Amino acid sequence: MNLQDLYARYQDDRKRESLHLEKSWRDANRALLSASQQLHDHVTESCTDVLHQQHRVLQTAQKAHTEVLALQANVAAWSELLDGLNGSLMELGDAEHYTAVLTREAQIVARAVELAVVEPKRAETDAESDARGKEAAMGSNDGSRAN
Repeated sequence: MNLQDLYARYQDDRKRESLHLEKSWRDANRALLSASQQLHDHVTESCTDVLHQQHRVLQTAQKAHTEVLALQANVAAWSELLDGLNGSLMELGDAEHYTAVLTREAQIVARAVELAVVEPKRAETDAESDARGKEAAMGSNDGSRAN
């Protein structure tokens, strides 16, 4: 084998290696593109699920917010109603107190009237009865003396 043959053989080996290297690069490039596409698809699918979940969470939060506002309005209405009821109960308590005061005062007035009007008449009637009784007693004493 001479030098030219060796050189030609060397060049053929280098060509084959170069072709093999190019084929390996193309295969690696295809594999990288395929892996990139699969990764992209997976990320997109995962993000789609996350976006759907985020949308559902947002809808639920908005619904909860609306319900909280409605509940707040109901609580305010009940609070206003209870304030009115509390005021009415306080007025009823005041009326009950005033009724008790007026009853006591009416009893005092009735007793005063009784003492001012009825008792003097009763005392007068009792005095008259006593006077008649004394007259009758004196009359019976005079009758026994006359006998």
